[in-house]
This record gives sequence, C-alpha cells and structure tokens, in this order.
Amino acid sequence: MKQLPPLREIIAEHGLGARKSLGQHFLLDLNLTRKI
Repeated sequence: MKQLPPLREIIAEHGLGARKSLGQHFLLDLNLTRKI
C-alpha cells in the first residue's frame, strides 16, 4: 500500500491554509490526533 504524503505538504501544494478566524482548525501533527 502506498504511503500518503504529509497533510502539510498537500495543503502547501494547493496553496491552501487554515484561517482561525473562519474556525478552520486542522491538525497537521498525527501524534496530536492519536492523543485526542
């Protein structure tokens, strides 16, 4: 199975970004998602 690229890399490739003022909170660190 092919490993997926890091989320941060995909977001940068598409020129996207999260804006806290719009309530967009993206967890870019998989270690944090495991702890939640």
